[in-house]
Amino acid sequence: NGVRVGSHASGDDFDLAGLDAGSEVNNELCSFIPGPACASTSGNKRAEKGAEGFVHVHRGFFGINEGRDVAFNIDENDVSVRGEPLTAARYDWRNPM
Repeated sequence: NGVRVGSHASGDDFDLAGLDAGSEVNNELCSFIPGPACASTSGNKRAEKGAEGFVHVHRGFFGINEGRDVAFNIDENDVSVRGEPLTAARYDWRNPM
């Protein structure tokens, strides 16, 4: 089920699905996500309980924590460098990439 990339002419574009290893829950909390949207001190922890357990096409980013805030019901390490949960409007992506 693959495509031999080297056999195509230069300049060809390939839209490929982003894969998810299935080894962690996609909880969209900064303390579990490395990268520039989240503070380097946020933790980069692993949430394994409830993970899919198999490689699959990633579903994308949905902003499942929108509406939560540090003052009420979300840890300060789980928000973005902007001080709010990661939002679908700002970080969403869907396949293919």
